[in-house]
Amino acid sequence: RNGAWSDRGCKLTNRNETSLTCQCNHLTNIAILMRLSERNISQPIHISLQIITYIGCSVSILGQSATLITYGVLWRFLNNPTNKLHLHLFSWMIVPNILILFVDLAKSVKVLCAAIACFLHFSLLTTFMWMLMEGVHLYLVLVKVFDVNENFLYYNLVSLGIPALIATLTFIISFTNQGIESYLNTQGCWLSASKQVIFAFIIPFACIFLANIIFCGMAIRAILHTQKVSAEAKKLQKIRIAMRSLLILTPVLGLTWSLGCFLLISDSYVIQYLFAIINSLQGLCIFLLYCLFNQNVKDAFKKYQKHKTKLPVSSDKPCHVIEKSSDHTAYGISPKTQTDRGTTTHHTSTSQTKVSPLVSAKSKPKDDNKEETTKPPMIANTKLDKDTDRQSSCENDSLADSLGSIEQSQESLNAEYTIDQDDTKSKSIISQDLGSTGKSQQSLNDEYSIEQDQTIAKSSIGYNLGNIEQSQESLHAKQCEQVTIQDEIIAKSNNIYDSKEENSIDDKDKSTIEC
Repeated sequence: RNGAWSDRGCKLTNRNETSLTCQCNHLTNIAILMRLSERNISQPIHISLQIITYIGCSVSILGQSATLITYGVLWRFLNNPTNKLHLHLFSWMIVPNILILFVDLAKSVKVLCAAIACFLHFSLLTTFMWMLMEGVHLYLVLVKVFDVNENFLYYNLVSLGIPALIATLTFIISFTNQGIESYLNTQGCWLSASKQVIFAFIIPFACIFLANIIFCGMAIRAILHTQKVSAEAKKLQKIRIAMRSLLILTPVLGLTWSLGCFLLISDSYVIQYLFAIINSLQGLCIFLLYCLFNQNVKDAFKKYQKHKTKLPVSSDKPCHVIEKSSDHTAYGISPKTQTDRGTTTHHTSTSQTKVSPLVSAKSKPKDDNKEETTKPPMIANTKLDKDTDRQSSCENDSLADSLGSIEQSQESLNAEYTIDQDDTKSKSIISQDLGSTGKSQQSLNDEYSIEQDQTIAKSSIGYNLGNIEQSQESLHAKQCEQVTIQDEIIAKSNNIYDSKEENSIDDKDKSTIEC
């Protein structure tokens, strides 16, 4: 009972020789999410933290709901990847606030309390994962200067799949090992700190928090090192720009949870109060920074009003004056302009005033009325004639106004039709150009293939000619050899003939001698 312990709202459930087990029905405060201790605190401090938690979470739910409704109404003018990420984040930030408000209703039923604790674990991790996606998007747009057109299927798979896996495995492992008591915190429907189950939440949170700090620092550095800011801004102005950027990025990157890191180290009451105040009012900060005082939302609201407002013919104005507001383009953020100044491009709207040619002769209706009042009425028939003339003139004026509006709408339709015709003509010209370029490309390919075939044929002909020349040279050599052989044969035959003649002469000489 001394110090931080309180026995109010607690009852004895089990008692033995060594320990006592009590069950308390204290209401939950938001500081329990990051406390590593399940130590009871004094009753006045606990009640004040509960009041702060309930008021802050209620205000945050209202602020986030108003932000989501505003974005939904103005979505035609706010549709871009950055605001899509904001919508996912703001939607998931409402869920933990609602669960914290109604979590105490399930304390008496352990199974329901454990289910709510598991879903609260999942919703908080999902919220932090979307904050990480905000940091990644900020890095891609401001640092890498990519023309970002994200595929939100992957964002949803990562932001929902990883938290679901962690929360489910934590619940199954704790339940199968030691039961529900080891999974639940004694202070409320949350993860147990005494059994270290809470680290299944703290470790992913710490990783995402460190990553977002790095992304935030890189984004502020990129903003300060843009050409215009680095050239024109002084040192004090740069500090102001950096502080303003940090203030705007803090809610969506989850930097307000930095006080939770101090709660991991110290269970101080001051830190618990600061953590409960800042994080329970996070939805209000988002409403103020991203909805109420956001210039993009203000511009989108002005466009929405001008788009919805249809200006009829006023009775105070002449009948021939018709006002018409032009259509507005959809609102978007260019990544390039985000890199330069972190701002968005806006489209100004113009109003046009046209005069119908059918009623251009009518002028100064008030002076006519004055003249009519000064002239005394002659007879009753003249009064009736004037009244009928007035009625017929008003009817003519209204008809002329309607004809003028019809002419204006017809002109706008004609302009749209001419634009469509020009688009179709340009598309046909482009298709013809593409067809001609395709044909020329095909002809070039055919010529190139013919040239390749010619070169191959020439090379084969040259090779055949070389072979023919070689064969001719070999034939010539063989002919030369045959000629030499024939000469040798002739020479040998001549020698043989000479030798025969000599032999015949010797025989004759011998015969003569013998005779």
